[in-house]
Amino acid sequence: MFTPDPLLGFLILIVLPIIVKYFLKFSGINFIIYLIISISAIQGSLQLLFNIDPNYIKWLLEFLIWSLVIFIVIRNKNLKFPHLAWFLSFLIITLFSFYYNQKIVTMQLLLFLRKYLLIFAIIFIFENIYISNKAAKNFIKLILLIFISQVIVNIIRFPFTGQTEEYIGTLAVRGGSLTTIFSSVGISFVFAAYFITKQKKFIIVILGLFLFAIIGGKRAIIIFIPLVLFFIYYYYNKKFFKSDLSPFLKKITSLSIIIILLFYFGVRLNPTLNPENEIMGSFDINYISNYVDEYLNPGKKVQGALYYGRGEAPMAVYKLLSEKKGAANFLIGMGPGDIIMSRYSSSGKLFNRVEDIIAFKYDIGYGARTGLLFTGLQIGILGVLFFFVFFIKIFNDVKKNFFSISSSNILLIIINLGLIGMFIVFFADFLFYSRIMYDNILIMVIMFLAKNLVINKVLV
Repeated sequence: MFTPDPLLGFLILIVLPIIVKYFLKFSGINFIIYLIISISAIQGSLQLLFNIDPNYIKWLLEFLIWSLVIFIVIRNKNLKFPHLAWFLSFLIITLFSFYYNQKIVTMQLLLFLRKYLLIFAIIFIFENIYISNKAAKNFIKLILLIFISQVIVNIIRFPFTGQTEEYIGTLAVRGGSLTTIFSSVGISFVFAAYFITKQKKFIIVILGLFLFAIIGGKRAIIIFIPLVLFFIYYYYNKKFFKSDLSPFLKKITSLSIIIILLFYFGVRLNPTLNPENEIMGSFDINYISNYVDEYLNPGKKVQGALYYGRGEAPMAVYKLLSEKKGAANFLIGMGPGDIIMSRYSSSGKLFNRVEDIIAFKYDIGYGARTGLLFTGLQIGILGVLFFFVFFIKIFNDVKKNFFSISSSNILLIIINLGLIGMFIVFFADFLFYSRIMYDNILIMVIMFLAKNLVINKVLV
C-alpha cells in the first residue's frame, strides 16, 4: 500500500520562488487567474506538507473559477460563448438522460454537472476577458517556469523514490496519467518554439520534459511525442510552405530519427518495457509487442473486472450499451453521475477509484477510464458526440487563426502552433488514454488562456 512521504513536500521550495516572483505582477481578474495557476501547480506539495485533502484544494479552485464567472456575467453586457448550440445540445442530452434513467438521483446529476460545467466555465471566462500585452507575457513566463521547475522537482526526487507514478512534480501525489499529459502539453509548445526559432536550447527543454515522464514511469509518452511532433510539423509546413510538400518530405528523415531515438531510449529507460525490468535494460521488440498486447488485452479478469485493458474496454462498453441495455441507453447512456467518484454518492463511499465503480457495476475495469468511455457510459453516444464536436469546432477556430497570423509575430505563431499540438493531445487523451486533459484545472486554464492570447492577438 502506498504511503506518501511528507518530506517530499519540501520540493515546493523549487516552485515557490517562481510563484512569489509573479505575485505583484497581476491585478483584478488576472490576479485570480494567477492564483488558480499557482495553487494548481503546488497542490501536491500542499497535500504532503499539511495533509490537506486534495478535494479541499479543488473546491477552492472551483470557487475561484465560479466567482470569476459571476463577476464577468455581472460586469459584461455582451457575453460570448463559442459554438453555444453544441454546448446546449450536450446539456439537453444530459438532462434527458437523467429523466430517462430514473435510478439516477439528483445528487448524481449535480456531481456530473459539477465536473463538466467546470470545463465550460473555464472556456466562458477566457472568452469574455481581455488580457493586456504585459499581463500576457507575464503569464507566458510564469507557465514556462512552472513547467521547467516541475522537471527539476522530478529529477531531485528520483534518488529518493526511483521511477514511480506517484509524486507528479509538485502538481499531485497520485494520478500518474497527469505525468504523460503534462509533459506532452509542455513538449507541444516547446516543439513549436523549436520549429519556428531553430534554437537548440529548446531541445534541452524537450529532453527534460521527456525525462519528467520517464521518471514518472509513463510508457505512453513514447506514443504521444511522435503524435505531437508529426502534427505540429505538418501545420508548420502548411503555413510556411503552403502546398509544397518537398520541405516536409525532406524533414521526414530527421523527424523519423528523432522519433526512433525517443522510442528506443523510452523503452530502455522504462523497466516495464524491457525483459530485464530495469533502467537501461535491453531493447527487445518481441518483448515490447507481447507486453503491449497483454496490457491492452489481458483477456482475463484483472482486479475483479473481466474487461480491464484499454484495448478490450471499448467493445465491452459498446456491447453493454447496445446489446444488454438497448438502443435508448446506447444513445443517452446509463445516466449522468452513474459512475462519478465522490464521497457524496453511494458508489463513491464504497470505492477509491472510478475504475472500481465501473468494475463493480458493469464488470469493466481500468480501460473504461478514457474520456470517451467514461462520458459515453453516462450520457451515451449522443452526449459524447456533442461534447467532442464542440471541441472540434474550437480546434477549427484555432487552426484558422494560425493561418491568419502574420509571419512576423513569432511569439504568437509559437503559441498558436503549440496550442494546435495541445488539442491533438486533448483528442488522443479523450479517445484512447484518460480524462486528464479536461479534468485537470491547470491544463484547461493553460489551453484556453493560450486560445485567448492567439484569438485576440494581444502579443503584438
